[in-house]
Amino acid sequence: FHGTSLPTTESRFERHDNAEVEKQRLAEIEKIEEKRKKVWREIRSSDPVLAGQLQVDSMSIQQIQALIKDKETAILNFYTTKNDTYIFIVRQQDIQLYTCRGEGIEIFQNWVGQNWLRLYVENKAEWRNNMGEFLQQLAQRLQLDRLIAQHLTDIKELIIVPHIFLHQIPFAALPITTETVTIADNVPMDNTKGMKFNPRPTQTQTKTISKTYLSDKFRLRVVPSCQILSYCDNRNKSTNSPKMGIVENATGDLPFTGYECQNLAQMFQVPNNLHLKYKQATVNNYRQLAKQVQILHSSHHASADLINPLESKLKLFDGEVTLGDVFTWRLPELTDVFLSCCETNLTFTNQLNDDILTIAAGFLSAGVLSVVSTLWSVEDKSTAEFCQLYYQFRNQGETRPEALRKAQFELRKSENFKHPYYWAGFVSGGLQ
Repeated sequence: FHGTSLPTTESRFERHDNAEVEKQRLAEIEKIEEKRKKVWREIRSSDPVLAGQLQVDSMSIQQIQALIKDKETAILNFYTTKNDTYIFIVRQQDIQLYTCRGEGIEIFQNWVGQNWLRLYVENKAEWRNNMGEFLQQLAQRLQLDRLIAQHLTDIKELIIVPHIFLHQIPFAALPITTETVTIADNVPMDNTKGMKFNPRPTQTQTKTISKTYLSDKFRLRVVPSCQILSYCDNRNKSTNSPKMGIVENATGDLPFTGYECQNLAQMFQVPNNLHLKYKQATVNNYRQLAKQVQILHSSHHASADLINPLESKLKLFDGEVTLGDVFTWRLPELTDVFLSCCETNLTFTNQLNDDILTIAAGFLSAGVLSVVSTLWSVEDKSTAEFCQLYYQFRNQGETRPEALRKAQFELRKSENFKHPYYWAGFVSGGLQ
């Protein structure tokens, strides 16, 4: 064959090996996909609304753009391939692509998983101490300053759809300038609404952290997928005189939860029958309350199960409500849920299908329009203060993401709560 070089024996073997590897990878993907379908069949078998949704429907660009309600809002959809991380910037009228070259699965996403999620699981004190430096590096690798300068100068609200390990990241605390300020780092780690840690003395250290964060410039919403956001958007949003229900300190061991919930009960004039305290906060009462009210404030222990995410749970007086339970609920009247609990938006995401199995996602799938949730094990006192601020701003007419942004900013003014550990773990998901 004139002008054509024949493949050598070595290259033939290489092609054969590559084909075998690809064949094995496809078989692995098919096996995982079938396992995923089986899980979804189990949790949807009791609900006719979900029975026909075993396959996630893809959305067109036009359908995604319809979720953007004004010209000052953009969707940032992250996607990491073998070699790069892509950020799709979707506006009402156009879509642009920003590429972080060289930030692929192995180099970038595994770095995030090792230095954020794994460290959180294995050594929370070290994870917290490294938080500022890690988030600074992450912002640099995502080239946030350049992304903002090139594409987001006229944007005021971001709807963020993460990918793989980015689902665990507090985007609100990503630094967007190199300006720094020195503050005291004095974060106790032994009084949280999740798993208990070994108490340690408060240590005062001096660290240099970024002064300006992503949440200083943008209102933020973080959603598992555009499909879930679309599901929320299609819900009936009209609610007259919404009623609030409160679930308070179901296990009786959170000292600041009473302060938090009593103030909210007074602010919203919540009657006793819609305010479940301690022994009243049973599994059955919790579910009945969720059906009676439009706003549910849930303040007690919770924990994520990273091995079996459907076993992630809200801990109540007489038992637990698991994520598997929540996925089967239908809550057509419930518009807002504030999960003032630990780890309600924490999960281990599979690199192949990126399923998001968190308690927050469960409530959104059950029909809730908006969920405020937590990325880690939050501290009791700062959480109580944050809740007061959030609802104060909501009562002043602020949207959900703006109320959350302002509450975070106000909480940071306290010298005791400047560290992102205290304020950046709260995320707003769903509608405005």
